[in-house]
Amino acid sequence: MGSRHDRWRGRGALGVLAALQLVAGDIAVAEEAGHRVSFRVSRAQDVDNDRVDAVLAASAETPRASDAAAEVNRVMQWALERARREKGVSARTTGYRTFPVHEDGQIRRWRAHQELRLESGDVEAITAVVGELQARLALQSFSFRVSDAARRQAEAELIDQALAAFRSRAEQVQRGLDAKAWALDELSIDPGMRRPPLRMQALGKGAQGAPAVEAGTSRIEVGVQATIVLE
Repeated sequence: MGSRHDRWRGRGALGVLAALQLVAGDIAVAEEAGHRVSFRVSRAQDVDNDRVDAVLAASAETPRASDAAAEVNRVMQWALERARREKGVSARTTGYRTFPVHEDGQIRRWRAHQELRLESGDVEAITAVVGELQARLALQSFSFRVSDAARRQAEAELIDQALAAFRSRAEQVQRGLDAKAWALDELSIDPGMRRPPLRMQALGKGAQGAPAVEAGTSRIEVGVQATIVLE
């Protein structure tokens, strides 16, 4: 059986050994973590606008609210019948309102307002309808956009391109920093449309002929934001 001094010396040696093991463990964790590098890559392409949206409005203003509503209903019924005769053009009404017009603090007239929204993939068909409807309705807007199907197809292609660009950039960073290898830590994909759809604003009721328009393109972009760990 050793002396008290020997027992304390043994305990001290064990403490030093435990401390060394802890330090060694911390160093190993630090080396394993490596260097984190974040970057972003993106790919984009112009896609043909293949859908058209048009908004027209019928309005009436009369001394009686019922007369204003009746006039708007007559005009809108006529417009719906004409729009539905055009194959490939969908039509729906929205935004119906009836409200008073005040003068000198009193109600002098009543105004009724309703919108007609048209949508189509046939530019010639919808412009022909709009040209006729402008005889009794006011054109509020006429805009082009990419259909959901075309957008999804373009995004799928761009995601593949953006991921290939990400791998190329990661390898470039690895070589530039003399690292042995890289591993993915975080990655997010952000699809989006950078260029807004072409929009033509109101031309007014009674404008003659169909609007002169060109579909154009929208720019669709997919970005990859990533963080890698260099080993």
